[in-house]
Amino acid sequence: MPDVNSLKLKSQSPKKVNSAVRRLLSELQLPEKNIQFLKYKKPDHFRPESDNCHFNVLVMCNYHGGGVIHGWIISQDTKNDFIEAQFHAVWSHPDGTLVDITPRKDGEKRLMFVLDELRQIELSDHEGTPAIISYDNVRIHRGITISGLQRIKIVPQSSFIYDHGLAIAK
Repeated sequence: MPDVNSLKLKSQSPKKVNSAVRRLLSELQLPEKNIQFLKYKKPDHFRPESDNCHFNVLVMCNYHGGGVIHGWIISQDTKNDFIEAQFHAVWSHPDGTLVDITPRKDGEKRLMFVLDELRQIELSDHEGTPAIISYDNVRIHRGITISGLQRIKIVPQSSFIYDHGLAIAK
């Protein structure tokens, strides 16, 4: 089996539920009914950062109320028989509508999102810098789990949290 890191993956959000998606849902212990297809919508009052969904949604809540909804983005490369789930946050509008406000580096505008009411982030710190405890990507290649469900610490790499009042610079 080739090393998945050596593959040139072209993962995109699946357009429908298939056997690989079901296998991934089983790994996450989440029901198929939790799947929603969401479109990206750029916020009006700030510029969100890609790969910073949890803090983007907290900023959105500061501007417009609503709440943070945790779940997973599903991406698949059918050619390489690869699928993964990335822990993600979307904004819940005060009317209950879910909105993805985090731009994707690949420019994809629609995603398969799986609501996860079992897991959420925790605010933390790393050597005096704000951080979050989240989940690493769950990856399956050729039907074999190569990266299972595990907690990780994420330390923001930009000034975004300071620029939007989520942390105070020392």
